Order: sequence, then C-alpha cells, then structure tokens
Amino acid sequence: MAARSSFTFGAPTGTRIEETSGLTDRIGTAIHAMIPSNELDGIVSNIGLTVSGINMAYNNSGTIGVGDADILISLKPNHAPPDDYIKAMRVKLPQKFPGTSSPSCRRTSSARC
Repeated sequence: MAARSSFTFGAPTGTRIEETSGLTDRIGTAIHAMIPSNELDGIVSNIGLTVSGINMAYNNSGTIGVGDADILISLKPNHAPPDDYIKAMRVKLPQKFPGTSSPSCRRTSSARC
C-alpha cells in the first residue's frame, strides 16, 4: 500500500516568502534523510498560500501567509509503517528547526496500489 502524510509549519513572523522557501527546502532535505529513498515516492511543498475561497476550500491546515507551508509526503508501496516516520518527524524536525511554529505531521491517507 502507498501512503501520504503531510507536515505543516509556520516560519517566524515576518519571514519573507523567499526565506520560507529555503527553510522548506532544508526541511525537505531532513525528511529525505529520515525516509529511505527506496520508500520515498515524493515530496511536494505549498508555500505562502493566500486567504481565498479556493485555498480555504482545498486546504484545511491553516496556511494563510508567506511564512506558512504544507509539505506533502508520498511513500511507495512496501514502505515501513508511516506512523513510525510521523513520530520521528514530530520529534526531530522541531529540534532541527527551532523557531518554526505549531509543527504538525499527520497521516492523510493510504491507498492500495
């Protein structure tokens, strides 16, 4: 079964979108280090979504400004339990990236391939 998880974070208030993009890249690199490449299918980041009806309808994580980001993680079939990775990210990412607010990581779905 393939699985998807998402990680939402907020950069410190006043962070420019360019800086949020760089921070998101570094967080993505840290996630790549935690999940073996033979299990990781992909990572997609949505950064700085503005408040609009469409964004609010399709995004329930609360990314409302240039300092906010969603990182969507897809795992390949035959991966380790996603909850193990989620637990590791909940512990390691806030330690590695202090100053980010309300980091959360959740399993969003599983699908049989």
